[in-house]
Amino acid sequence: MKRLLANTFIFLFLSSVFSISAQNITRFTDNNAFDYGEELTYKLRYSLYINIYVGEAVLKVAPEPKIIGNKPHYHLIGEGKSYKFYDAFMKIRDRYESYVSVNNFLPSASIRVLNEGRYHFDDLTVYNHYKLEAKNKKGQVHKMGIYTQDVLSAIYLARTLEYNNVKNGDSFMMNIFIDDSNYVLGIKYLGRETIKAKDGNTYKCIKLAPILIVDRVFKTQNDMILWISDDKNKIP
Repeated sequence: MKRLLANTFIFLFLSSVFSISAQNITRFTDNNAFDYGEELTYKLRYSLYINIYVGEAVLKVAPEPKIIGNKPHYHLIGEGKSYKFYDAFMKIRDRYESYVSVNNFLPSASIRVLNEGRYHFDDLTVYNHYKLEAKNKKGQVHKMGIYTQDVLSAIYLARTLEYNNVKNGDSFMMNIFIDDSNYVLGIKYLGRETIKAKDGNTYKCIKLAPILIVDRVFKTQNDMILWISDDKNKIP
């Protein structure tokens, strides 16, 4: 169970980050999906012998833009935590932040603070998209690909994309930088479905199959199906 909630939080939303219309990287053009002050909350359920909700993940957009280098940025915040009753088994208190240019939706900086049981980690990454470099808080510089996104900026970029002109089975790849490493990840478009939630409501959704990072949580690259709302907001 170690780091399960945190990894679930990362990869649940990471899996919604990819455009799927062409082989070239699709860049941000306009944002009609979200606005300053938006907040989304997800309950995380752990299934073993019984199904129980053991934590939650929250995605927030700060109420006001952050000015960096005289340019407006979205301040994106992601928080993952276990509920108090579950802390005795595995206490999770994670926070992700990303400062993303409003104009081109590329991250200028990202922050991660992870507290997962006995595991603690924090880092700051500053991105130079002209030199294609990412620098961590230790001053170490790593090369990165063109149009590289961090986790949070990728989540929100995905919500600005259009899925109307794609076919079943179409896939797309994107550059992601995390843990001082570069990944090229992708997703397959599986069509549209209407699903019924536990609240009794039905939702029209876009169905996606992410290509995942294989680790202790995901054993193969095809271990997840994701549904996002089939509307302008594209909410996971």
